[in-house]
Amino acid sequence: MAAAKKISSEVRDGVNLITLPSSLVSQMETDLESSVRNWAELPVGLHVLDFSLVVNLDPALYRVFSGFKQTLKTNKKFLASLNVRNPIMSEIRSNGILSVFSPVSNMAGAKSLAGIGKAKLNVAMLEPFVQATLKLMKDQVRLESACGKPYLKKDLDLPVDIAGLIRLQSSDLPGSIAICFPREVFLNIYEKMVGDRFEEINQEIQDAASEILNIIFGQAKTALLEKGIRLEMAIPVVLAGKDVKQRLKENGPAMVLPFTSSVGSFHMEVVLG
Repeated sequence: MAAAKKISSEVRDGVNLITLPSSLVSQMETDLESSVRNWAELPVGLHVLDFSLVVNLDPALYRVFSGFKQTLKTNKKFLASLNVRNPIMSEIRSNGILSVFSPVSNMAGAKSLAGIGKAKLNVAMLEPFVQATLKLMKDQVRLESACGKPYLKKDLDLPVDIAGLIRLQSSDLPGSIAICFPREVFLNIYEKMVGDRFEEINQEIQDAASEILNIIFGQAKTALLEKGIRLEMAIPVVLAGKDVKQRLKENGPAMVLPFTSSVGSFHMEVVLG
């Protein structure tokens, strides 16, 4: 199958879905400018760039996309991107324009970003995750902990050095949940779990974060099933290092569940939709 060479768009369910070609080169600048002018006039509040075919993005086109984003913002409309490959993601991140493209993991996330069909957060649905976390800390870490009142995350610089993220594959509860720790807090938790002390986050520590999330997810999944909410199996992803906060930010607006313990505070971030 030949790679796509032209940009195409289609309005679906009130969203302008823009399919980008495999190679976005500087010679396309004039046509792209014409296209974005037409898109900006469409009676839709959300435009989504589909990067699934894109393997090359010429920096000469950044200006056009930035202008499109600014025009939409002025008119209280939104731009998001789907299926951005890792090399392209790294490129736009290193050039400081990640916010122009606003990458999200799925269409539901794009709609949530724009406030379209946003899932209503039922705190009762989160209770199984809270109880599973408290139980794990008590039974396996031998650490008493408590969960405070949930609140919406609003550009807060919460301390996160390592996080376990899991996507919720469910029509009843779509979204993601991440359990987030400052470095020293998680190293203390790991030491209480296994008796070994580390001073830095290494692969072994990351594996432990993955296992913790697996346990929490498994227990919460069982409890939710009893409420009639079914979650499919999912594989946790461990985020660590300097990019962890940005990766969490890309998931969209989050509800924060703060936890306290004798070794320090940590939190859970929940994104629905």
